[in-house]
Amino acid sequence: MNKQLKKVLFALLAAGCVLSAAACTETKAFTREEAEAQLDGFIVPESVTQEIGSEYAIPKVVVFDSDGGEHTPEVSAKCGDKTAEIVGGKLRLEKLQEYTLTYTLEYKGFTFEKVLRVSVTDTGKPIISVDGSTAKHRVNEEMTLPEYEVYDAGGIASETIEIYDPSDNKTSGAVDGKFMPSERGRYRMVITATDTSGNSDSAQTYFYVSGERAEFDGLEDFEEGLDDGFLSGEGLSFKLEEKDGNFYASTGMDAFWPHVVFDKGAFDGYMAKGYDKLHLTLWGSNVSSHQFYYEKAKDVYTYGELKAGEKTELYIPAADLEYMLGNEGIFELIFLNEVPNEKFELCIDDIYGVFDGGYLKQEAEYSPAELLKKEIPDANLTSFKAYKDGTETAHGGAADKFKPASDGAYTLEYALEGGRGAARIVYNVVTNATDIGFEDGMSSALAFDQCTAELSDEHVTEGRKSLKLTATAAQGYPTLKFSRYFLENVFKEKEAFTFDLYFGGAKSHEAYYEYASGKYQYFTHTASSSLTVVVKREALDFLRDEDLEFLEYVILNVEGSNEEFSFWIDNLRGADVTRQAYYTHQTEACKIVAEGIKKLYLDGADITARATITATDATLPASLLTEIGRSELLVIAEGGDLVCTLEVIGEKLGFEDGNESLALSFSDVMKTNVALDFPTEGTKSLHVEVGADNGYPTLKLDRKFLENVFANTENDALCFDLRAYLAKKTHEAYFECASGKYQYFTISPDKTITVTIERAVLDFLKAGNKNTLDIVMLNAGDANESFELFFDNFRGVKAAAHTYYTGSGTPFEINVSGIKKLILNGTDVTGEAQLAAAKATLPAGLLKSAAGINELLVISDAGDWIYRLEVIGDSLSFEGGNIPSALMFDGIAKTNVAGDFPTDGVKSLHLDISVDNGYPTLKIDRRFLENVFANTEINFLCIDVTPYLVDKAHNDCYYEYAKNQYGRFDIKPNQAFTLKIKRETLEFLKAENKATLDIVIFNNGDLNEAFELFLDNFRGVKEIAETQTVYQCEGVTFAVNGAKSVSLGGKNVTANATIGDKQATLSAAALKGLSGKQEVIIRTAEGNYLYTVNVIGDKLSFEDGEIGPVISFADVTQTNVAGDFPTDGVKSLRMKVGTNNGYPNLKIDARFLENVFADAEVNFLCIDGRPYLAKNAHGGYYEYASGQYDRFTINPDQSFTLKIKRETLEFLKANNKETLDIVILNEAGGSNEEFELFLDNFRGEKA
Repeated sequence: MNKQLKKVLFALLAAGCVLSAAACTETKAFTREEAEAQLDGFIVPESVTQEIGSEYAIPKVVVFDSDGGEHTPEVSAKCGDKTAEIVGGKLRLEKLQEYTLTYTLEYKGFTFEKVLRVSVTDTGKPIISVDGSTAKHRVNEEMTLPEYEVYDAGGIASETIEIYDPSDNKTSGAVDGKFMPSERGRYRMVITATDTSGNSDSAQTYFYVSGERAEFDGLEDFEEGLDDGFLSGEGLSFKLEEKDGNFYASTGMDAFWPHVVFDKGAFDGYMAKGYDKLHLTLWGSNVSSHQFYYEKAKDVYTYGELKAGEKTELYIPAADLEYMLGNEGIFELIFLNEVPNEKFELCIDDIYGVFDGGYLKQEAEYSPAELLKKEIPDANLTSFKAYKDGTETAHGGAADKFKPASDGAYTLEYALEGGRGAARIVYNVVTNATDIGFEDGMSSALAFDQCTAELSDEHVTEGRKSLKLTATAAQGYPTLKFSRYFLENVFKEKEAFTFDLYFGGAKSHEAYYEYASGKYQYFTHTASSSLTVVVKREALDFLRDEDLEFLEYVILNVEGSNEEFSFWIDNLRGADVTRQAYYTHQTEACKIVAEGIKKLYLDGADITARATITATDATLPASLLTEIGRSELLVIAEGGDLVCTLEVIGEKLGFEDGNESLALSFSDVMKTNVALDFPTEGTKSLHVEVGADNGYPTLKLDRKFLENVFANTENDALCFDLRAYLAKKTHEAYFECASGKYQYFTISPDKTITVTIERAVLDFLKAGNKNTLDIVMLNAGDANESFELFFDNFRGVKAAAHTYYTGSGTPFEINVSGIKKLILNGTDVTGEAQLAAAKATLPAGLLKSAAGINELLVISDAGDWIYRLEVIGDSLSFEGGNIPSALMFDGIAKTNVAGDFPTDGVKSLHLDISVDNGYPTLKIDRRFLENVFANTEINFLCIDVTPYLVDKAHNDCYYEYAKNQYGRFDIKPNQAFTLKIKRETLEFLKAENKATLDIVIFNNGDLNEAFELFLDNFRGVKEIAETQTVYQCEGVTFAVNGAKSVSLGGKNVTANATIGDKQATLSAAALKGLSGKQEVIIRTAEGNYLYTVNVIGDKLSFEDGEIGPVISFADVTQTNVAGDFPTDGVKSLRMKVGTNNGYPNLKIDARFLENVFADAEVNFLCIDGRPYLAKNAHGGYYEYASGQYDRFTINPDQSFTLKIKRETLEFLKANNKETLDIVILNEAGGSNEEFELFLDNFRGEKA
């Protein structure tokens, strides 16, 4: 029943009792039972059970009597027979006994009691409290175990301690709270307690043991604990944490600028091993990224970033750490937690020294053992582990390989033999990509000096990110470094490397990279401007040659340009390279072919708006291309970037920029490059290396360059300077100057020459639609060798042609004002000339030895001139490839210098005579004859003539040597001869005031035909009057001093001559096939000498009207040359025999037989005979062997051929007979009579 309801009922009942009492006169007495029955709610449980040590809350009891009164019993407690204290309504159960609670209530004079029995039980485990510590203890040193407390309300029956080593093996335990650790690491201590009721519990704690570090061990990885004071900081409390078996230090961070301070003493001597950097791993629970920094030098700071959700691998250079650990420094990291401010846990781990191993290539395979040796030569590994961003990526043994799968920083941890610990070497693995953006962060291919780097959303040219680099005013050379390995990747596929750079400074700054030793490519970055930087392949070659790791792009931030600035880079990529020439004479624009062109940069300037762009190309206006030399045209196109080296070519070519020109190309050479040797203008020249295998090295000059040169109407010739180096031989060279005509020049060892190309050559190239002028140098045959050529100063010059005849004896005058220098055939002759204000003169003595075509370069204030100075001396040849101006022609189809039938040197003058040329005429300038006959000993001007393709005899050709008197000569098919011009001819020309000697050739009437003549060796000759008769078989000797060459019948026969100091001998071979009078001209240092030689050959005829010395007679009446009965020609030998001549005898010199039988195939000497006026037959004979005769018969009016046997010659020799005697029988009493005998055509014949 509800207590409140009870009160109401009791109140009503009481009121009733009052009324009832009023009616009664006396009070009723109650018994104990009646009184107890009036009590309601005096009820307690009989018993309860409670845990020892607990506080039992005594149940409250409220009792109501029948009158509604409220009564509270008193409570007392006993444990056994002892009173127990009740405090605050609670009874503490401290003993394992029964407690009794007695509730006592006084009512109506009676005492009522209720008892509650409390049984005490013990089921709880002992309570073990342990003091943990991260302090480090030393291995093999006795230590006091961590303190602990054990409590149990029922009492402790027993307690034990167990200690487990770092490998979790149970040790022998502790003695009296002391322990001797035997190894390094974390030990586990387990305390087990059992109470008196048999309840047990265990607790564990850890303690940490460290020892001496091995040689290459890390400084701190917290696996052996955390010493107090190693890490500190205001408001920071560091504790040791463990996760997944890894130990690390951590602290809460909530201040704006928390400073994490490292104990400097802990680092004493650690870096002395030569570590390049100190490594720390940082991470946290931070939601936002926070920068941090340290002071690496006085007021100089290095920044890092603690990224949200990522580990930061911090590498502190040894130099920075040295400052922080020094007297002035403090080793602390200061974190920026101001904006945004947040509370987070900072974790620190893995503090160790590392060596810098340099650069590796992504996806390349390496031997860790070999990599280790490069840094620590005396170390050997047992195993290795590779880590990237703190995560193990590879492991293996000493013989295994390491192949980095991605780029970035890798740490290789080498476990070393001999207990030397673990050495750590950091490698930067360079990407194998060929292009770099910054969408995924920084690139391993880049490094920086004197500037900081961070990702940016500004000035992006590809993708969404760029790299921002910031320099300060104190930094003079902010440098962007590109790994050589990355450039290797780029240049495998492309010819150039490019990157976009936006410069954010307020001033202009120069920048450069070194592409060869001491050679730099410069760029200019103007304020707030974009530029695409182009790096050429030679920069990579330079890095390889010098074994450099980086290409450095340096921005100059010094002196007047010094300022604080940032610059952004993006889109590092390769580009194709082309070369293209633009010639300034062109009026059309320059076209660049590429699909989808988006941007055009000319030397860094954006010219896109000035170009005309289509889907497939872009056209640059001529107005853009006015600067001579090379420009870089960067073409940004959809199909890929293109770097076009655009060479603007004018009317000059030099090599001062170090580059070869597209206007020049070469074939059949080994190598070409720009060099510093033998320049003639400036400091550089073009070097060409010619090998022994290069037979015809050729320079090809682009026709468009010639068009540039001759577009200047004042230029008459294109000249360039050429020098041979290391050549030991002379080399001929030539180029075709007109169809079938060649201009020759000679390249001599160690001599600079100037080559001249006249304007007409360009006309020839155009007419033949030829794109290049090919200048061929001969390096074949006897001239073959290895040598070098140096070219320079290709330029247009004015030209003037002059002829100088040495016979005049006067100086040569050059009428040009302000002459500064005179160069004759490459030799400076300024010192030998007389210079005046408006002219210069060259002495006659200088020019006398310069016969032929000379190049006289006149350098003056008014400009350069080329004088084609032809010096005509006392001889003419054609070795220079030119026809001397002393010779002119009339009625001749074509003339040129050729290589056929020369008699002095290797060239001759070719005259091409056609059927239309009836009287072809060679005209010789009189002044040449004056030169020749200036030597009073000279009798003739001689010219060697060789007819070719002549079928007819052109007889009675002539020249006039006196008034109406003519020197005549015959041109016979295939018979060379020497034309002799008499001395008196000159006097005749002077007397008649004739300018030329005209030599006329008959080619008319029946003689008319097309044929060719080859002329050579125009020279003066002194005649030696004596005539020698010689037999072909004996040769001929001339007494002459210092002979140099010998010509015979217009042919050079020096090869068949034996030349001594005082004589010259022509061999039988030289005379073979010749007979009759021959003219021999011998050239000496003093002059030319003419000898007439009567050659007895292997034939006899009588065309010259003479019988000659070969034949003699006995017992004949008369002999003479006649015109009757010839068999070869028109003349024969007549023998008249009288009746008194009984044994007419024909005697033939034995040497003639030697001539005939010199041909081993000849069996007979044959003689044609014809008797005349004979009426009788006449016998005859000759002795062909001792006592043996060959006989023949002469019949009246019958022609016959007498055959003399070969053995006859041997018989004559054996018997020392000088003549062969042929006897004819005309004895008395027999056939004796008077008659005539005609003989002809003495010749050898085969059987």
